[in-house]
Amino acid sequence: MRDKHTVNPFPELNYEALAYTIDVIAKKAKGESTSLAENNPELEKLIQGENFGKIYGYFIDKSTPSETNDELLKTTKGRWVKYEKGSDPKTLAESLRGHFTGWCIASEPTAKTYLTNSDFWIYSSHDKNGEPSKPRAGIEIKEGEIAAIHGIAKGQNLDPYIADVLEKKLEEFPDKEKYKKKTADMKLLTEIDNKQKKGEKLTLNELKFLYEIDSKIEGFGLQNDPRIEEIKKQRDNRKDLADIFNCRPKQVALNINELNKTTIVFWGNLICESQIRELPPKLTHIVGALHLAGNTHITELPATLTHIYRYLDIDKSKIKKLPTNLLHIGGNLIISSKNQSQELPTNISDIVKGKIIKVMRHNNE
Repeated sequence: MRDKHTVNPFPELNYEALAYTIDVIAKKAKGESTSLAENNPELEKLIQGENFGKIYGYFIDKSTPSETNDELLKTTKGRWVKYEKGSDPKTLAESLRGHFTGWCIASEPTAKTYLTNSDFWIYSSHDKNGEPSKPRAGIEIKEGEIAAIHGIAKGQNLDPYIADVLEKKLEEFPDKEKYKKKTADMKLLTEIDNKQKKGEKLTLNELKFLYEIDSKIEGFGLQNDPRIEEIKKQRDNRKDLADIFNCRPKQVALNINELNKTTIVFWGNLICESQIRELPPKLTHIVGALHLAGNTHITELPATLTHIYRYLDIDKSKIKKLPTNLLHIGGNLIISSKNQSQELPTNISDIVKGKIIKVMRHNNE
């Protein structure tokens, strides 16, 4: 049970377990039996109890592998199978059941919903008996275009070995171009992960990629590939950032309490609460966002500031203009004002990679 003192993160939602849970509860409400409970008195008892949490917990346990056979994943030889729109959803669901994909289409009702509107391609690699029975990647095709791509790693990301197989398959689809960066990013992330495990030195370009300096790492999952943070946790972040930006490690601040007059690089989102009275005068790069809205003390940004890699949120009544050296805002520029007539800065049209958003904030003074 969670309360106001709970600090642990919420557990990740398992879409496969959720789909199974909804399936059996819906059939129980209709007075129908489910094949999932056949010869399974433990599950049948839970269904009769109609406790959503206990049923979901049961399927979580059954939908999570006790261990990952990395050697088996290295085997990528297999085949693609197409499940056409309007085909029997039971065939699709049964091909996935028990393989711990985390995909909701392992439930027959959900598979039916998908196959009502889409085709589904699934790639299965060989098991230890040489049979293509291990699902590794799925592609949903809707109205002739790719609607979604699923892997079997955490968050439905690709596992480390299957990117080449997927990349080759994507060549068959007309909208393949928009997925090329994702496949390239996943392949490079796997290379970096392997180098990290071997204790090999990363190149400057690999460090820039890992810290998402030039662009965000894109994958196919429902959330960021967890390897990104796992790798960074194992590294000396201060030294990495100093190498990237050609400065000394002591000039890199990893949190707001480390800011000082010598700081050149800040890593993370710099959320300036009202107690922050000024920014470091030599600050050049913020590897994250800069949020100044609500700060009543800071009236100008450092003249040295050239790059903000995420969004910038400022109050126009406090920050009258942006530094002329500012070259890059990686996300949105959010400009709030209590005066609707105030003009937007004139030097931002070529530096903002996101949207320029002007908002009104109420004066509660």
